[in-house]
Amino acid sequence: MEPIREETNTQKFCRLVKDYALRDKSYRAALHHAFGHPLRTQRTDAWMAFYRAFDQVNLPKSAEEDAYFIAGLICSQEEGESIFFTEAINRLPDNAYSSAMHRLRELLPVHHHEVLHKKLFGLIRYIESKETVVIKPSYLLDDLLAWNKPTHDVQRKWLRNIREPESSES
Repeated sequence: MEPIREETNTQKFCRLVKDYALRDKSYRAALHHAFGHPLRTQRTDAWMAFYRAFDQVNLPKSAEEDAYFIAGLICSQEEGESIFFTEAINRLPDNAYSSAMHRLRELLPVHHHEVLHKKLFGLIRYIESKETVVIKPSYLLDDLLAWNKPTHDVQRKWLRNIREPESSES
């Protein structure tokens, strides 16, 4: 029997957002509408919805923008089995894979979070236009929180987990 692992703060935040979104349509709508937009530019209903979950977890203030992005992602996705972000790219058909990889390469060197969120939003929407996927939000939030580490562990992990493109032999 495996030991029960304690829920991390990012997992708790994502669970709270998902629970509130399932019970409250206006909560879900506010954050769905806000997905991909910076926190500071949003309406009061989106702020209130976001802080309803954020204020219950022990995440640093510096995590607000990343957590807000993830709250929007959670509220914009349908229910279903969730997969890792890189797995969503790997599942794309070959004709969509190269475009997704181009978008991924554009976002990997980005360090400014507002630009990162904008590019990531575009990539997620592109993936969703090609495949029905639900991305694991707490893992993506962990990655966003560690994005600017000097070792670039997240970016290196993403590249390691991406499948090799199919080679076309002539």
